[in-house]
Amino acid sequence: MKMTKKLLLTVILACLVADPVSAACTFNLDTSSPTYPPHLVDSSNKIIQPTLQNGVRIITLAASQTVTVACEGTGNFLIATNVQFNSAKCATAGTNLQVGTQNLGYSSLGCKSVVKETIKETGTCSTTGTKIEIGWQVNTAYINQMTVCHVESNDNTLYAIDTIYGDNVAADDKANERPSFRKGNYFVGVDVETAYSQAGQLVAVSDIVGSSTLGAQYIDTSKSYYFARGHLAPDADFIDAGSQDATYYYINAAPQWQSFNNGNWKALEAGTRDLAISRSIDLVVYTGTFETLTLANVNGVQKPIYLAVDANNNNVIPAPKYYWKVVHDPATNKATAFIGINNPHLTTVSGADVFCNDVCSQVGWMTWSNRFDIPKGYMFCCTSASLHNVVAHSPNLGNIGLLHVHMSYAIMGKFNLKMESSDDATARSRHLEFLDGEWETRRDQRTGSSHDHVAFFNASRLSVFDPVGFDVVDDGAPFAIDRTDVVGGTRAQVRLVVQFVQSVDGIFRVGQLVFVESDDALVVQVQGLLDFMLRIFVVFQAPGFGGVLGAVRNLNVLRLGTIGGRSFVGSWLRIGENSNHSHQNNNLFETFSLLKLLFC
Repeated sequence: MKMTKKLLLTVILACLVADPVSAACTFNLDTSSPTYPPHLVDSSNKIIQPTLQNGVRIITLAASQTVTVACEGTGNFLIATNVQFNSAKCATAGTNLQVGTQNLGYSSLGCKSVVKETIKETGTCSTTGTKIEIGWQVNTAYINQMTVCHVESNDNTLYAIDTIYGDNVAADDKANERPSFRKGNYFVGVDVETAYSQAGQLVAVSDIVGSSTLGAQYIDTSKSYYFARGHLAPDADFIDAGSQDATYYYINAAPQWQSFNNGNWKALEAGTRDLAISRSIDLVVYTGTFETLTLANVNGVQKPIYLAVDANNNNVIPAPKYYWKVVHDPATNKATAFIGINNPHLTTVSGADVFCNDVCSQVGWMTWSNRFDIPKGYMFCCTSASLHNVVAHSPNLGNIGLLHVHMSYAIMGKFNLKMESSDDATARSRHLEFLDGEWETRRDQRTGSSHDHVAFFNASRLSVFDPVGFDVVDDGAPFAIDRTDVVGGTRAQVRLVVQFVQSVDGIFRVGQLVFVESDDALVVQVQGLLDFMLRIFVVFQAPGFGGVLGAVRNLNVLRLGTIGGRSFVGSWLRIGENSNHSHQNNNLFETFSLLKLLFC
């Protein structure tokens, strides 16, 4: 296909020479971890977590980086020094840290016992709740891991807040054994362990509904109809064993039917982590409860369900009617609220049960095999604002957009470029000549357990200075035709795109269209675009590419971010202009100052 007009092609440039990387200290946690590993804390009081590299959990420190080797908890200390908090330095490249006068490998950095979290109350929340933080005391610094809002009068936790770190969560310690749940200083006068036992649940529910026979129909372990200790902030959101263990407090749990806990809710938790991993983003996750579950008694009257009574004969530990989760990306300030109905004994779900406009069809990154399966947990989705309108203790993030992915498929291709001389003998222009047709598609979501982002590229087809381009229709409906937003995956909207790009010659040349199922979204591979941008806001992002600085056939592929999101590191080449790489040209995106043009 010969192009008669000069086009501007946005590219990811594969560079022959990588930026030099300073010598560093690396620790293989899978082969050299001590029995009780410490936390390595950097100068900004952040716990350094591993990343997953070729299936191995690796912690990397920069050359000369100083860290604190912390063995948190009363009476705990680093065995090698008998000191609780130790300053250490990556003095020379390798696998040792300089701790005082000793050079210690990671396997020698063992604590006397497992690191121990600190729990502290930091104020009030909602109207009746106590704000409780669970975190880590390192010298005088306190590092928060999660926050819960707990109502002590009826032992009900309204919500928990935690952060999923996309660059690290895949490197979680999967070998860690689950500890028992703990009361801490809460649930005074309540035998919580008995309350959550299946025998205890049967007694409690039978008393409430007035019949042991009816109670046994409700608490039916053969169908997974019993209450699990439903984590609000799940242990799998955290990486190291100590942080995972810190989630095992009853203030971070509520009664959740096991069929729901191990069904659609489990899928949501995993899908949220997959999103963070695939896009290499940090997600703030709010997880909470709402209203109290009711079950019909022997007279058909709906009765609220509690697992226990306290010393004053007050009902405590209510079983929630709803579980909700708000997944917020602070970088783009978008969020989606997910709500699950915690009642496998419903025969139908009424319109009143779904208290917001269900927008799950607009959320491309999260799907269930059957989100309407009542025993597994009937799921629906809201904007965060519409959830807050109903659930006052859910986060008030304002009227922000949905965290939905209208780029569920990325289309990668190799462009062949023809070198031509211009009128200016000192300049050489690159013009798009043809597309070789070697396309590869890959879903953004469910990228696989290995999370091998480099495999996103068809490495065998790449060579030096082959530009691999991607442009997507942004999820914010960047432009409209006849007042119809160009988003979504319907064939009608695809035709609108085709009509648009054909009618406005030179603005877009569509290389290939992919028709996907209606529940997914359209992504168009765009060959080029002119300076005239109209009001189109194109997001340059490779879903699933993430934060990997990976090698492709010994070439380095540089990291790319999103406009208005995480910082940019990447290489861009302007086609049709002077191709001298030392010249930084911002004309293409002069309207969008957030974009940085960096060259190899």
